[in-house]
Amino acid sequence: MRGLFSLDGGLFSGMGKIVDIVLVSVIYTFFCMPVITIGPATSALYYVTTKVIRKERGYVFQEFWKCFKQNFLTGIIYTGVILVIGFLMYFNFNVINVKDTKTNLVLFYIYWMFLFVIGSAVVYLFPLLSRFTLKRVELVKMALFVSMKHLPNTLFVLALTVFTAFAMLSAPLLTSFMPGLCCLLCSLRLEKVFKKYLPAPDENIPEEELEWYYTF
Repeated sequence: MRGLFSLDGGLFSGMGKIVDIVLVSVIYTFFCMPVITIGPATSALYYVTTKVIRKERGYVFQEFWKCFKQNFLTGIIYTGVILVIGFLMYFNFNVINVKDTKTNLVLFYIYWMFLFVIGSAVVYLFPLLSRFTLKRVELVKMALFVSMKHLPNTLFVLALTVFTAFAMLSAPLLTSFMPGLCCLLCSLRLEKVFKKYLPAPDENIPEEELEWYYTF
């Protein structure tokens, strides 16, 4: 019982993780408000969830800000492209819904298939951005490749992400904890996938980084 109620015990450790989930969710929501910053904010959310909440290394805001700044430009570029694709898909869906023809029906299914592929890649893209150092095009290719190769994990992460998004839109108060909780659950699947593609540890990486980055 002493171990359970000690400062390093399971009870206080669990409570600390809950507080961190709420804190990172609130920070993430705030940083997403400009919309165009959703990409770097999502990358930072995943980074904090994996490093601080799961591996207990560092502090929430410090690590969030570090990753957000590091991936700011690339994350904004990705976000801008995704928003443009989303707008075009929305426009196309509205166009084909005007007339109920066989051609439009075929286009409807093609658009949904395309939307699934894009959505599958996106749920990997920003976590990959927080974990790998690659050129922008190479990172997109990797997200597409990994999402299709590990389809069961992709379906789980995609479904959970969509559910979380709709839940928060329906009840905005859920933004106080659901981003962090969703990211934590997703990371349980994603980290097992990322482990297969991590390069050998670099001798120049500080030991404290290796302690969390290469452990699963």
